[in-house]
Formats: sequence, C-alpha cells, structure tokens
Amino acid sequence: MTEKEFKKPPSLESTISRQTRNAFLVAIIFTVAALVNLTISIRVAFTTQTLLSFADSLIVFTFIIITISSARMIHRGKKDQGIKFLLGSFIVTLALRNALTAGLGTVFGILAATLVSFIALLTLHPKEFNRAIIVGIISGAFLQAFDLLAPAYRQSAATAETMIRSITVIASLITIAYIIIIFKQHRQLLLSAKLTLGIIFVVLVPIVVLSIVGSISLDGSLRDRQNDALQGRAALVAKTIDNFLQANVDALRVEGQSPVLANYLAMIAQPGDTSPYASMDTNDLNQYKADLAKQALESLQSFRRKDLVYIESYAILDTSGKNLLDTNVNSQGNDESDEEYFKQPLENKAIFISNIRTDTTRGIKTFYFSSPIRTEYGKTIGILRVEYNASILQTLIDQYSKVATEGSFAAILAEIDVAQENETDPDSVYIFLAHGKNPDLALTSATQLTTSIITPLQMDHILPRGSTAQLTIDVPGLDEGLRNSDNAPVFEAHSRPKEENEGEAYDIIGVAQLTTTPWVVIVSEELSIFNSPFDQQNKAVRLSAILIATVAVIAGAFGGQWLTAPILRLTDTTTQIAQGDLSARATVDTEDEIGMLGQAFNSMAAQLDDLIDSLEERVATRTHDLDRRATQLQAAAEVGHAAASLRDLDELLTQATHLISNRFGFYHAGIFLLDERGEYAVLRAANSDGGQRMLTRKHRLKVGEVGLVGYATGTGEARIALDVGQDAVFFDNPDMPNTRSEMALPLIAGGKILGALDVQSEEGEAFQQADIVTLQVLADQIAVAIENARLFAENQATLDSVRRAYGEQSRTGWKELLSGKKRYAYRGTSAGEISLVTDESDADFQQAIHSNESILNDDNKTVDIPVSVRGQAIGTIRLSKPKNANAWTEDELELAQTLAESLSGAVDGARLFGETRQRAEQERIVSEITSHMQETMDVETVIRTAADEIYGALDLERITIRLANEDKYDEEEEIA
Repeated sequence: MTEKEFKKPPSLESTISRQTRNAFLVAIIFTVAALVNLTISIRVAFTTQTLLSFADSLIVFTFIIITISSARMIHRGKKDQGIKFLLGSFIVTLALRNALTAGLGTVFGILAATLVSFIALLTLHPKEFNRAIIVGIISGAFLQAFDLLAPAYRQSAATAETMIRSITVIASLITIAYIIIIFKQHRQLLLSAKLTLGIIFVVLVPIVVLSIVGSISLDGSLRDRQNDALQGRAALVAKTIDNFLQANVDALRVEGQSPVLANYLAMIAQPGDTSPYASMDTNDLNQYKADLAKQALESLQSFRRKDLVYIESYAILDTSGKNLLDTNVNSQGNDESDEEYFKQPLENKAIFISNIRTDTTRGIKTFYFSSPIRTEYGKTIGILRVEYNASILQTLIDQYSKVATEGSFAAILAEIDVAQENETDPDSVYIFLAHGKNPDLALTSATQLTTSIITPLQMDHILPRGSTAQLTIDVPGLDEGLRNSDNAPVFEAHSRPKEENEGEAYDIIGVAQLTTTPWVVIVSEELSIFNSPFDQQNKAVRLSAILIATVAVIAGAFGGQWLTAPILRLTDTTTQIAQGDLSARATVDTEDEIGMLGQAFNSMAAQLDDLIDSLEERVATRTHDLDRRATQLQAAAEVGHAAASLRDLDELLTQATHLISNRFGFYHAGIFLLDERGEYAVLRAANSDGGQRMLTRKHRLKVGEVGLVGYATGTGEARIALDVGQDAVFFDNPDMPNTRSEMALPLIAGGKILGALDVQSEEGEAFQQADIVTLQVLADQIAVAIENARLFAENQATLDSVRRAYGEQSRTGWKELLSGKKRYAYRGTSAGEISLVTDESDADFQQAIHSNESILNDDNKTVDIPVSVRGQAIGTIRLSKPKNANAWTEDELELAQTLAESLSGAVDGARLFGETRQRAEQERIVSEITSHMQETMDVETVIRTAADEIYGALDLERITIRLANEDKYDEEEEIA
C-alpha cells in the first residue's frame, strides 16, 4: 500500500460488528416472542379444541426451531444467510397462520411490511434495504388480500382474541420503532432507498386517506339506509301489534254497549223499592233476573268465541269491583276492585289495556282489556273485562320471525313506572312481554332490578316469583338505548343474554313505540349481518387500494434504482479515490445535473491529487505540535497534583522544582516569592546545583526591574528569552553557565502576584509562545498550592492559640473551684455500697496527680488513674481488685482509662453547667433589681429601692448609698 492509500475506515468494521450483534439479538427476540406466542396459541388450542388451532401451534413451534437455527448461523459468522433465512421463514409463517385464522391479514400485513425492512435496516448492508422494502410491501399486500378473499374454512379470530391483541400490540410497537429508526438513521440510507420510501409515503398516504374517506362516506350513506330499514321493520311489527290491540279495543267498545249487559247491570244496580221492577212478583222477578243473567252470560260466551285460543274469559264487574258474571265460572264472585283494569276505566271512562300479569294459580301469563258499561244516559254501571293469554303477543312476534332474515328477531317490552326509594333506582323499568329469540325471557327485566323495585312489581303480579338475579337479564346497553330511543331510535346493544349472544358481540336494534299502549317493539339484527354490506364495500375498496399501492411501490422502487444508477457509479468512483486511487475519474455520459456533478467531481479529484502532498507535510507538523502539547499538559497535571497534596510550604516549593525539572527535562527550575513589602522576588527553591548556590546566598531580584523574573512579578505576564533569532539574549549568570533559553511565569492566586516560576533549558529554542498557555496552567496550580499552604499554616497557628486559650481558661476554672475546699472522695464496694469519705492523699495519689499518668501499686491489684481536664489532672480514680483476683491486664487498664476519660468529660461539663447557671442567676438578680429601680422616676425612691434590693440579694450586714452635696456637684460640673 502506498503512502497515498488509505486504510479501511474503522467505522466500517464497527458497523459490521454492530450489525452482527443486531442480527443475533433479532434472532433471540424472535425466539422469545415466538415462545410467548406459542404459549398463547397452545392455550387457545386446548380451549377451542379445533384442528386449525392445533395446526397453528405446530406452525409456531416450527418457526421457533428456525429462529434457533438462524441464531446459530449468525453466531458462526454467517450473518447475512442467517437473517435472510429468518426473514423468509417469518413471511412463510405469517402466510400459513393467515391461511388458518381469519382476521389476521391486516396485522400480519403490517408486520411483514415494517418488520422485514426494519430488520434489514439494522442488520444488512444498505443495498439490501431497498429490496427488503419491496419484499415487505409485496408480502404485506398478499397477506391482506388473502385475508379478504380467502374462503370461509378458516377459524374466527374471535377464538384467538388474546393472541390477536398481543400481535396487534407488537405490530404497533414495531411500526413506531421503525419510523423512529428511519428518521434517526436516514443519513445511512442509500438514495435509492430514500426514493422508494418517499414514493411509498407519497403513494400510500393518499391511497389510505382516500380509502378511509370513501369508506366513511359510504358507511354513512349505507348506514342511514340500513338504519331506516331496520326502524321501518320495527315500525311494521309495532303496527301489527297496534292493529291487534286496536281491533280488540274497537270490539270491546261495541260489546260494552250491548243492551243485554246494560239491562242486567241496571237491574242489579237498582234493588229494593226504588227499582222499576219492585211491583213484580218475587218469583217473576227472580225468573226475570235469571233470564237476564243467562242472556248476559250467553253474550259473554259469544264474545269469547271470536278467539277461543287466546281469550281466557269475559266478565262483568259491578261498580264495587265484584265479578258478577264470568265465562270462567271459577272467577264469579271474586273481588277485583284492586285491579288496575277495574280502576282505570271506572275513573277515566275509557277502555284500558293492562300490562302482562302472572297468574300463579293457573300458571299462565295474561293481560286485560276493560271497558265501562254505561246506561243510555251515560252513567257507568259496570265494567266489561276481557282476559287475554299473553302468548298472543308471542304469536304476533313469531309471525315476524318467520319472515325475518337470519339473525334478526323482534321483541315487545313494556315500560312500567316504579316508585323511587333510593336515588340510584330508576323511575321506570323495561319488562320483556315477548321475545322472538327466546320466549322464556317474557316477564324478565332489561333494567337492573333491586329489592325495592322488584317487591312492589311482584305484589302487583306484574313479575313472577324469583330473585333479582333470576328476573334480570344481562343485556348491556339495551336499557340505556331504550331510554334514549326518542333521540336515537337505532342503537347498538345486547338484545338477549350475553351467554346467548356470543360474549361481547353486540346487535343493532331498531325501536318503535306503540300508539295504543306504552309498549315498545324492538327489532334486533346481528351486527355482523347488519354490517355485511359495509364489509363487502370496504373489502372492495381495500383490495383496490392494496393493488394500486403494490403496483406503485414496485414501480417506484425500480424507478428509483434507474434514477440513482448514475449516482451509484459516481459513488463508486468516489470510493476508489477515498481508498487512495487518485487517478480514478467518473464516467460522464449525460448533460443533466448529475453529468455536471461528475465533471465537477473530476476537476476536484485533479486538484486533490496536487494538494495531497503538501497536506501530508502540514499534518505531520501539526501532529508533532499536538503530541508535544499533550506531553506538556500531562506533565503539568502530574506536577500540579503532587504540589496540591503538600501542606508544608518549603517542602512544597522544593518538591515542585524537582518535579518540573524531571517531567519537562529542564536544566533549571526555580521558584521566587515576593517579600513582605513586595519589593524583591526572593529565590525560595531550586533544583539545580547553581540554584542551590543562589539559595545559599539568598538570591533576590528587584520586582519590575531585574531580569525575566522581575518583569513577570512586576507585570503579571509571562516572558521568554532565547539566545537565537532576531531578539537573541546573552545569558551571563555564572551560576547557570549552560542556559540558552529561559521563561518566567507569574505565580498568581486570587488576583494577587505571589512570585514567579523560572525555568531554563540548555536548548536554544526550547520555548515558544504557545508553551506559555500550557506552563501557565502549571504556574497557576503551584500558586494555588502555595496560597493553600500559607492559609493552612495560619489556620493551624490560630487553632493552636484557641486551644491554648481554652485550656488555660479551663484550668483557671478548676483551680478556683478546688481552691480552699476540703477534698472528699466517694468509695464504692463490691457489696454495692457508695459512701462519702475524707480524701486522704497518699504517695500514689500525689504521683498520679503530678505525672498525669496511671500509677499501679506494688501488688498490681490497685491502680490510680488520673481524671484530666484539658491536660490537667484534677483527681484520680482508684480501682482495687480483691486479694485473690488476678493482676490488672493491659485490656482492663485500657478500659479503665476509657472510663476515666468519660468521667473527665462529664465532670468538666458539670462544672461548666454550674458556672453557666451561676452566671444566669447573677444576670437574673441584676435584671430584677434594675427593673424595680426603673418602676419610679423619684430619685429618693430609686435609691431606697436600690438599697433594699442590693441588701437582700447580697446578704449584707449593712449598705450605705451617699450622694454628693450641691457644692460638690457644682464643683464636679465645673471640673467636667
């Protein structure tokens, strides 16, 4: 390799290493994700017990084996083969799983489109990225198209809901990460890849937006049409039921006007002398009554014959509610005055239709029509009541079910007002009267029942016996939708129990209100069937979008490669020049912008070839300068660190000069410090022999006048002197005969000049102006170290003075406390007795006090340990062992010494506390006396008060306070 050639950039090797690590990590992540997915798939398989679920688990297991094999290939150095094998297997696995489970096409398509190119971006050469984009897009389009067009043999995605959710979350995270990585690594992408991504963005975004807008628009128009159709079917069923109810109302109105019924009730209603039949013979009257009753009963029976299947009975009630005549003989004579079908027509004078009731005796569900019976003068004299079997409503609903489409049925609900005992209770409940899908749901509530609601309804026989859980069906959304049906007559909710409705699958419900009674009819249709027109249309739109997008992406990818081909050729030429072949030139065969770029590049390459030689020389020179500067900085750091660790000033200065000379290779290094007046710079340390001679004779230089040191200490600026060049200097110092270069640097700390660092070399051009910056850093460090050493010495002296003063004060306090007092001692025995004894000083005591050291007597059983305060012994502790005990050991004596030290601190603290308390008492007495004296402004009173207070406070025998006479006062005034 020639000098002009370049080595392989280290970044390329690091990139390859990073891609290999990424590839291995991807294989591991795939393995872990596949294991998690296998767990979910196996659980789904054992839950559903379907062959397709077990086949799906087998596919995932096979993919796990492939991921492990791919990881081994990558680990062995076959990174590209391993990743391509992994990605190919991943696409095939997605296709096979998509062929088994419906509803996964979109998720798998996104995974294929993003994950394939994402992994290629992280693990493969940039040239492979463009191909990965095309493969991913085509694979994703195929998966989505297959999911839309595949036959119905596949299992529903609802059976693998957990798996779908997990895959969806993973796909979303991967997509987000892919977009982020694309933005972060866009500089590393080839131009062809960027063009492909740009085309994908430009093409896919409008297609997606247009398909979404079209789907929304189509969905809106079709949904309105579907909603109108569903509501129309509900209105048709409601009309059918209204017609049935209205026909019975009309028939009952006519039947209630029957003269036979009116005559019978009129005769019953006018007993006694006021009756027009009072003049008739009793036998004749009874016979007449029997004839009228027979005629009335025959009329009721004739009325019932119009529908013998569903009409349970016809009855006549008097105005007191008594059942006078009934086609059901067992009901004659019953009191029905508490029933709504009796009260309502009697009060409102109109025909009444009741809600369904439960007849627990007969075990049937019924409802009633009732109409007032009036005289020719309009007076109500009774009630005509018809009892219908509620199964007629189920029959009418079943008629709709016979003609309805699959998945659709109708139901009737009654809204019944209830009393609110709690704020949380509703003011009404919806009760199923008939249900086209499950007739057993009749007389169950779509509203959540509570005990306060269900009890009155059961007492009124509206609901049968049972608990709230038994009579409430779980139909989420139905109650809320019915209450809001005036604003939204079509809504989504459950119309049958959730267990019959495939879990969370909702229905679409249309509501219609009956005009004859406060009942509502709902027509329910499975949401999947209701949405089938939208799904078909959306499928067509999605297929068109997928086809257009796929074609556009493929065309864009190949078009991008065609457009970037000249740029790639230019890039190859650039690579050759970068590798050292400066003779390489780009082939220019066009006159467009790329051709102009090629010509400019060729011109630049020619100029580069001319400049490369001079550039190498300049680089070598600057490299040498940088190496020298780095060496100086490293040496300065070492010297500064060593200087900062010393506290003794003389040692610091001496050590610094030797370190500077050794690290930098200087002939001489000396440190000058200013004297107290700042007139002279005095040499304080030097490493050379000549410097030692100058130290001996106390060498000094005038600040601001003599030599480089004088200049540096006077101006605070560094200066260099050489013996070569235009400004050559002659060095005539006899102590430094070999000096040919010299530099002085000021020692400045806190803005104050402390002295100067003087360095000399045997080389003629040893120093440059650039060296001042480096060595000034060293000088500043030495200056800071000198200042720190001075401050440390001053602080130590101050601390010693404080310690001496405090110790002297403590000794004075103890001397005053102990002077003139008889010494006492406290003695403790092994029996636990503490006694006060007169201190009898002996030789051991005196020796311990004077020497301030522990004294062990001759038998080694008794020891006197001094109690010292601030280095002065104020007493001793005498410890005596029994005669049969062992002598004192070193550990025991050390423990005893520690206890003595603790006692020393305690007694000194007690003394200080006593002095403090005494001083506080004195200040209190002074304060009280002063306060009492200030209570009056009369001089005589003040003096008297002062005398009393001072006399009592000091416990005096006598006190006298005298004031000077007037003459004396005047004399003092004059003197003053």
